[in-house]
Amino acid sequence: MNKNREVPLKKNHVLVAGHPMVVDVNRSVWNALAQRGHYKVDLVVPNKWKSNLIKSLSFSFNKETDQHINKIFTPFTLFKGNGSLTFFNPFSLWLLLNKRKYQQIILTQETWSLSLFVFTFVSLFTRNFRTGIDLWVCQNIKKDHLRWLIPFERVNCMKVDNILCCCAEIEGVITWKSIPVKCRYFPFSFSALQYQSLAPIEAFHDNLKLGYIGRLSDEKGMQMLIDLYAHLKKDNAEFEIHIAGSGPWETKWKKLSQEDSRVHFYGVLKHTEAFHFYEKIHAILLPSLTKPFWKEQFGRVIIEAAASGRVVIGSSSGAIPEVMNEVAMPYNFKEGDLNCLISQIQKCRESFQNGSIYELLEKSKELVFKKYDHTSVAQRAENYLQNPKGSDGIITDSKLSSQRS
Repeated sequence: MNKNREVPLKKNHVLVAGHPMVVDVNRSVWNALAQRGHYKVDLVVPNKWKSNLIKSLSFSFNKETDQHINKIFTPFTLFKGNGSLTFFNPFSLWLLLNKRKYQQIILTQETWSLSLFVFTFVSLFTRNFRTGIDLWVCQNIKKDHLRWLIPFERVNCMKVDNILCCCAEIEGVITWKSIPVKCRYFPFSFSALQYQSLAPIEAFHDNLKLGYIGRLSDEKGMQMLIDLYAHLKKDNAEFEIHIAGSGPWETKWKKLSQEDSRVHFYGVLKHTEAFHFYEKIHAILLPSLTKPFWKEQFGRVIIEAAASGRVVIGSSSGAIPEVMNEVAMPYNFKEGDLNCLISQIQKCRESFQNGSIYELLEKSKELVFKKYDHTSVAQRAENYLQNPKGSDGIITDSKLSSQRS
């Protein structure tokens, strides 16, 4: 018998649950975690869901994002479409948690209070009554009108080992609520395979092609984009504007695309096909505005655009400057300031004209592939699972580098 023979590692079992999993791209990082081979990953995904971008979503197996997942459970949800009240069918959760023993449960849900309570309460009567919970949240705004909920959230988090945060601002909210749980940085991710296949940015000939992809709503800065279009048109600038998404401003953009050949409207694009949108543009715009109820969170389009070798021009709302800084993208403007946005667009145009921008785009692309592809973020998840009580807190890579220097 060979005593030096390597003993295969026992696979640990992890459960990831939450309504974002109904969108296939949000399952990709967990598929990548399962592919690494040390963990069996089960998912709890709503069978149907309503969102503010797409009126009706249904779970559909996607080989590209799901092939390594061990099991996918699709119980019905109560109050789906209402983010504050929704939760999974408790009886279905009890059956699931009583049949399988998990090393860790990861709940990704907005808002999370009621969903976490249901998960915690149900688990007490199952084999997983000692299983720890990690909470992956994106809420980065202090909601004064919900202060009455904070004591409940503190008690609710007693079983939570870590709060996984997609941006540093979230830690500020958790601290403001005096929730005594450690925060750990856990960003969104993208498919390196998809974006490696993208065509390089086309040669620039003064016709600057600007794009926006996402929700077409007031807080996303649609009025500013309309004002920008009017300015560029009046200024006789060479430009195109490409818009993809849905929402209250959809009719306006459809109408403009019919009236002006420089405006292109695509409607909603599937997440697994959205990367082709970046081939049509030089720069993506994020004119988001902070509102009492919302401000921009991670902004996945930032890392997608950078991975495409495209420019990002983003406002100062929420986590946009943080993520742009992580990928060394300098074109940030004060939210709501049209002149500042126009100035950054002009700087971008000049950088294309003198050729200096291409080195920046290569650097940004290198950083985003290193930090944010599914495999890199899955590695981060594995590190956290192997060391759930780790001492590392919420800190982004660029902040860590500045502290070292």
